[in-house]
Amino acid sequence: MGTEFIATDKSPKTEYKEKTYYFCCPDCVEKFNKEPEKYLKSMKKGKMCKECDEHKGEHKHSQNTKIENIQSATKSFTMEEVLKHNQKGNCWLVINNKVYDVSEFSKKHNKNILLGCGKDATKLFETRTDEKGNKIGSGRPHSEKAKKLKDTFYIGELTNQ
Repeated sequence: MGTEFIATDKSPKTEYKEKTYYFCCPDCVEKFNKEPEKYLKSMKKGKMCKECDEHKGEHKHSQNTKIENIQSATKSFTMEEVLKHNQKGNCWLVINNKVYDVSEFSKKHNKNILLGCGKDATKLFETRTDEKGNKIGSGRPHSEKAKKLKDTFYIGELTNQ
C-alpha cells in the first residue's frame, strides 16, 4: 500500500464549491475539473488516474478535503531566477506577474510552451502570439479549462528585486 498523499505549496490545486482541492499531479486536476462530482465519488472508492497508476503505489491520494492555509507566505521570484528555468523539463513561465512551474507539463505539452520558458509569457498565453505578433498554434486565446489548469502550476509572484 502506498503512502498518504500530503499536499505542499507546490501541489496542483483547484477551487470547487468554495473549497480548495489539492492533487498529486496535473492529470488529476484536469480529470477533476471535467467532472468534479464524479471524480469525488471515484476518490472515495480509492481510484487513481492513469498517471498515478504509473507511480506503482508510491503514493495514493488523500480524500482531497478542504485544506486551509497550506501555503504560508506567498513566495517571490526575480526574473533572474525565472530565466534559469528555460527548457523542456525545467520550465517556469511568468504570466501577469505570477510565476508558474510547468516543468513536468512541458514534457507532455505541445512544443510551443517552450517559447515561454524562462520568460514573461503573458502575451504568448493570452493571445497565442509571439513577441513579434506571429500567430502560435491556433492563434486564439486559451480556453477556460486551460486557464484553470494554469493556476495549478502557480508557485509565486514576480518581484522587481
